[in-house]
Amino acid sequence: MKTLISLLSLSFVFFFTLSAQTTQIEANLIVMERLSNETKDYIIYAQDSVPTEGYTITTSLEEMLELDYSCWVYYVNYPDEPNGKYLIVKESNGSLLEVNTNNNEGPEDLEEWRVVTLLEFSVWKCTVYDITLTFFPLINKIIIENNEVLSPQPPTHLMLPSCILDYYIINDELHWIIPETSYDYFWKVTFLSDNEMELLFGPMPPPGVHIGLYFFICQTIFNEI
Repeated sequence: MKTLISLLSLSFVFFFTLSAQTTQIEANLIVMERLSNETKDYIIYAQDSVPTEGYTITTSLEEMLELDYSCWVYYVNYPDEPNGKYLIVKESNGSLLEVNTNNNEGPEDLEEWRVVTLLEFSVWKCTVYDITLTFFPLINKIIIENNEVLSPQPPTHLMLPSCILDYYIINDELHWIIPETSYDYFWKVTFLSDNEMELLFGPMPPPGVHIGLYFFICQTIFNEI
């Protein structure tokens, strides 16, 4: 049995998926965020159901990858290149495993996989802190990637740990909701230009979160939030 050699574990562990299973929509967003900086053309394929433990991927080169946990499995095809890769999202916590392959035509049953429709999104990076916000307005989802070290007493800034949240916008307020709670917090949004915005926490931040004003620059052409 041959084993895929190039395994790269990426720690995209989102805060709010730790207490609940990662849904298919959340897994799709994690994969799309991982590929958001790609400059090459690609097609994302996905299996429709969560595989059971012990699931095995067999490539056209008779390479095999055995997964001993429940996960969402994706294959990324680059039409202009012979190389592809698998992106595997662990169902229990949203962590992402990337598997690069060489001279690979993809799984043998790729025609049975579902093509993942790409959603319009915009990526915004904070000008001071290592924080990225990715908005998917068609499904009202936001991905927060926060690589800052939060000082517990007091917090250094207003942003939440890395997570996926539902959101909506009303009266220049960006509201986000913590799953399975009745909390409804918001940032006051001010657009300084077509690709610049500032966020100010509303009057009632979550316990232990510092109120502050933060500036973001859009990294993508599509900049609607």
